[in-house]
Amino acid sequence: MTPDAAACRLLGTGLAAAPSRLGGGHVNETYLVETAHGLVVLQRINPAVFPAPQLVIDNLLQFRSLLVASDALTSRCWCFPEPLPAVDGSFSLADSDGALWRLLRHIAGRSQEVIEHPAQAASLGQCLADLHLVLCGADSAFFADTLPEFHRLDAYLAAYDRVTVHSGVEGTAETLWCRERLAAGRQKALALFASGEAGQLCRQVVHGDPKVANYLFAPDDSGEVLALIDFDTLKPGLLLHDVGDCLRSLANPAGESSSVPCLRSDLCHSMLDSYLAVAGHLLTPADRLWLPDAPWYMSYELGLRFFSDHLAGDRYFRVESHGDNLRRARSQLLLADLFASARAELAAGL
Repeated sequence: MTPDAAACRLLGTGLAAAPSRLGGGHVNETYLVETAHGLVVLQRINPAVFPAPQLVIDNLLQFRSLLVASDALTSRCWCFPEPLPAVDGSFSLADSDGALWRLLRHIAGRSQEVIEHPAQAASLGQCLADLHLVLCGADSAFFADTLPEFHRLDAYLAAYDRVTVHSGVEGTAETLWCRERLAAGRQKALALFASGEAGQLCRQVVHGDPKVANYLFAPDDSGEVLALIDFDTLKPGLLLHDVGDCLRSLANPAGESSSVPCLRSDLCHSMLDSYLAVAGHLLTPADRLWLPDAPWYMSYELGLRFFSDHLAGDRYFRVESHGDNLRRARSQLLLADLFASARAELAAGL
């Protein structure tokens, strides 16, 4: 089904203009649609990634109910995704390939890949902390596991080991370097994972993907954070994954695919100070022990996922050409090395 056809069926009317692509996500397809009543967001949920896409929609509806009941918990009024009903009252449209199309309320903000100054990093930390406060009161039983192996290091490593056997040894310098870095960090990553499996880390409903690109900022020069979007991975998980992934993303102004990543520790400290001031009480002693390692862990995990997908033929993350995921993997593993070197500095500020 084309975006035009999906929009017409959901809205029950013709379109004045064709839907335009919105954002640069690696998984789902997102479009901006102009209607007689304003702008709405149209999204196709990728069934190759989300085998039960209706669960993604159900979780967001459950979150909106929770948000209404707990609005007083947040320190300010943030914008979060809001599903819109179709003309027939439903919240999804099934495609013949198993995908689901849905409508979301448009939030008038701008996205950006790079955090420019500590005040923005602090605002991200406050937004994420407020979301965690809202979600800490949620009964995890009411939220489906939309991606059962998401942030499961054991599953990622098993998939990597399998694809390594089937793909053979690709002998380029880049692939050999990635293999070496993954081998070097494997035991440390498994130790943090084991701490979560042992129940030592705070587990509750979490966002799952709070990278910089999933925040929206004020369109003016203030650069103020307005919203956190992309709740497709909203499900029970570890707080430390959310905090670590936010740090991983904001600390590197060079971008997720840069051949020369960098690390701005001042942005990390600003984010952490803001987050801990609001939601620090949610963390366990083990969370605080592992907190300086969390951005390293998430960089390692993402590098592992990118590299595995490269070896498997680019089945998960969208690419323009084969080799994109290899470049992404190398960038994240280089960033992991930077976080490892900066661990003592990050820990000193906690």
